Amino acid sequence: MDKTYTQEDIAEGKKKIHPNSLANLKPRHDKEHMAMMKGKADEARIRNNEMKENMKDVLALVNNLSDSLLDSIPKGLTVMKLAMIKAISADDMVEASRLASIVAEYEQPKLQRTENVNTNFDYTDLTDEELAEEMKRLSQ
Repeated sequence: MDKTYTQEDIAEGKKKIHPNSLANLKPRHDKEHMAMMKGKADEARIRNNEMKENMKDVLALVNNLSDSLLDSIPKGLTVMKLAMIKAISADDMVEASRLASIVAEYEQPKLQRTENVNTNFDYTDLTDEELAEEMKRLSQ
């Protein structure tokens, strides 16, 4: 009958276990291992809390900066206009016209397309009186 080896037997060297053995997957409940795992968990929790505090400081700094600098930062449209002026001063008309077309979309509302409908009426079947009435109606 095979003897069942415990973790203590393995620790004392009575039984050798290959590093890839499935026996290594069994949970270890000895005090040394549990103390080591608790130490690792404590270190990770302390690191996470430090990172969280650092992130709070960074976010507070960003919020303070954004409140004070938000008014002085130019808007996107202003930057596009400045780039267009710079392109004009550098005689780069291709870039200036490209930027002008982009800026125009925001400055001027787009015009609606209108459809022109032309209808041709055939007045050959009308009598002279009906034709005269139709001409009066159209001239008004």
